Amino acid sequence: MQVTNIDWNEYQKMIVQLIERIPIDKFSGIYGVPRSGLLIATHLSYQTDLPIVKTPTIDTLVVTDIFDETKTQTHSETLLDYIENYRTASLVRVSGTKKQPTYYVRKTDEWLIMPWMKQDMEVGHGS
Repeated sequence: MQVTNIDWNEYQKMIVQLIERIPIDKFSGIYGVPRSGLLIATHLSYQTDLPIVKTPTIDTLVVTDIFDETKTQTHSETLLDYIENYRTASLVRVSGTKKQPTYYVRKTDEWLIMPWMKQDMEVGHGS
């Protein structure tokens, strides 16, 4: 599996692309999935002036960094927990996932290392 490092410049470009895909006026707030979505939620909030909420409601956008329904999660919540009932957004959707976020920037089968992740992380092990 190919490993690709996403640097901060590429990350910022992805945030801009994600915002361009989202009809911001349809949402009252942003919920970041714990750990994987908090940074994205913060950046989206600053760029859109939507508040970050503690609990999602029907008009909340639920976000995470990488959507992969097959990976082992090391934390309790994933975007998959929200995908049936909420509109969701992710920077990356992993190829082969049956479900998908409502909005995303990139579809890939590469192993991506985001700028905040450990650079020496083993492929196949979550952050």
